[in-house]
Formats: sequence, C-alpha cells, structure tokens
Amino acid sequence: MKKNNVVIFGPYVGEFGWELLYWQGWVRKVCESHFTNHKKIAISFEGRDVFYDKVDEFRELPQHLSSQILSSRNYICDYWHDGQPSSSSDYFWSAKAVLQQLRNGVRPHRISRELINNDIPSIRALLIEYQESLRAEFANYDSVEIYAPWHLNDFHGYSFGFDFNSGFDLGSPERVTRIEFNRQTLTRLSLENIVKDGKSESIESKRVAIYPRRRNIRRSDKNWSESNYTELIELFQAAGYEVGILGDRLGAYFTESAPAGVVDLINIEDVGRLRVQMEFLKKSNLAVGAMSGATLFSLATGTPTLIFGYAEEKSRYESENFLKTPLLYHSHMNPTPKELFELATNFLKNTIPVQLRV
Repeated sequence: MKKNNVVIFGPYVGEFGWELLYWQGWVRKVCESHFTNHKKIAISFEGRDVFYDKVDEFRELPQHLSSQILSSRNYICDYWHDGQPSSSSDYFWSAKAVLQQLRNGVRPHRISRELINNDIPSIRALLIEYQESLRAEFANYDSVEIYAPWHLNDFHGYSFGFDFNSGFDLGSPERVTRIEFNRQTLTRLSLENIVKDGKSESIESKRVAIYPRRRNIRRSDKNWSESNYTELIELFQAAGYEVGILGDRLGAYFTESAPAGVVDLINIEDVGRLRVQMEFLKKSNLAVGAMSGATLFSLATGTPTLIFGYAEEKSRYESENFLKTPLLYHSHMNPTPKELFELATNFLKNTIPVQLRV
C-alpha cells in the first residue's frame, strides 16, 4: 500500500547519550503507535541507524551539516547561534549558580567559562534551511510532519525539545524539556532488531570493553589520562582478559596507535562502528569507562558496566540505566588504574555471566 503521508524524525544533532536516552525510544514508540501508515524517515549521524529499527528509511546527516557539528550538548550543539554556546575553557562550582539551579528544580551542576567564536556559521540556521529542503522534497505527499528535539515540538499536547526563545544563556539546561522514559519504548539494543540472519553464538571467554574517553573541545575535566588507560588495559590482559577499546576517533585516546594486543574498535569505519561494538559488548563480561554517553550505551546493550566519575552524577547515571543492567558507579573522577581494576574484578564476581545473559 502506498503511503501518502510522511513523518521525519530529525535531523538529530545532539549528544550521543541524549539520543540514546531521550530521543530514539520516543521515535520507536510513535512509529509503532501513531505513524503505522506513514512513510517514516530518521536522520542522524553516520552509523546511528542501529537506534532506528522501526523506520522505513535512515539517512545520514549531510556532510555540510556534520562537518560543522564540533561538539554536541543535550539536544543541540556548540555554536548554535551567534557563536554561542561555545567550547568551554573550564568547569567550576558557583554558589550563586547552584542556588538558581535549585530554585528552578534543576540538579546542581558545575558551570562553565565559555569561549565565544563568531566566525563559525549558525548551526541553527543551517538546520532550518535543511528542514525546509525536506519539506520541498516531499511536497507531493498529502502531509509532511517533522519532529526534531533541537526546537520545541508539540505532539498531541505533549511538548518537548529545546526552547530557543527562553532566557539568554543558550547553554542553560533550563531551556531543554527532555522526553521522559514513560513516553518512550526503551528496549535492549540488539543487532537482532536490525539484522535478521540469526543470533551470534555466546562465548565463555573472559572479555572486557574499555572506553578510553578523551575530549578536546568540551568537558575535558572528565578525561582520564592515556597512561592510566594503558595501565588498566595491561592489568586486565595480565589477568587473562581479552580487551577491546571502544569509542570513536573524535572522542577517544589511541587514535594514532592502539596498545599491544587489544581489539581496536575505535579506528574502524564510522558507518559500521556501532554495530561492531554492539557485537563485542554482547560477548563481554564487563564494560569500563569514565562518565559519558558511551557507558550508557553499554548499559543499554545489557552489558554490566563500571563507571567512574563525579559523586554528584551518581544518582543520574543510576536513574538513566533504564534496563537496570548491573552497574557499579565509582564516585571518583581520578582513581588509580589498580584501584579501578580491583573494583572491576570484585564486581565481575557478582554479575551475570555472558553465557547466561538474555
């Protein structure tokens, strides 16, 4: 049957973790409930098709957009409009900011000193132009609906997204209304949802996935050192574990050369990276990494995960673990490799063996 109505989800340009937690599950739910007779299209970063198993077509962000997105934040990205919000020089606690956050019902958090750059084009303007081109492409359809969380959306009386017209600080979390979990269909991420040629065999070998997170543009305060990751990898290898390093080349260490003996899943093609990493996680006993969207991704695949980071972020990561996957959050942003290894090995004794995981 020809579908004379089209619904477009995107383009998505925000953080990886926000796409995982506050977007893809909503797309799945409304595709199955409200848009069954529509042509359904999702648009996001290269390789993110694994999130959109209920659409008819997945499109990658066009190059003229993806090349401008240097650092995403919540539903938007840096240099959204007139050089703001921008790359941050550092993060710090402010008593005045915390009081304002509490008054607004926002979880207390560090604020940043930002560097304004007016030489970069307005990403918002480019996206508006692109959305108009999509409307023109499907002008012969009876109806075209477009939803994207980088602007305010009204879906049958339910509002969500980024409010460009509120306040002055484009980086303020008060501008954002995220999609609640109860409005989404959040499922365990699995290649079986997309690849129809059967399941991969489970294994009983010892395998650990490590996310060597590294950011240059924003939130460098969450970086652990490359030497620490190298030492942690060597500790696992000495204990008989096969170690894989996961992440992407724009946000990880070891992009020049990987430590000896590891399975390098960073320096591979973007288009298939998430699929390959999902397959590795499925066969892993544990994932380890600093607080980031990548570690939330491992939890969403059902892989027990050890996360280390700021103490005030612990409750957030626990609440965002929507599958209730075994999780150990270590409230220390700079533990020693030995300390983290000992935590990991103790955690492993009480987690679900790979061969028994559903």
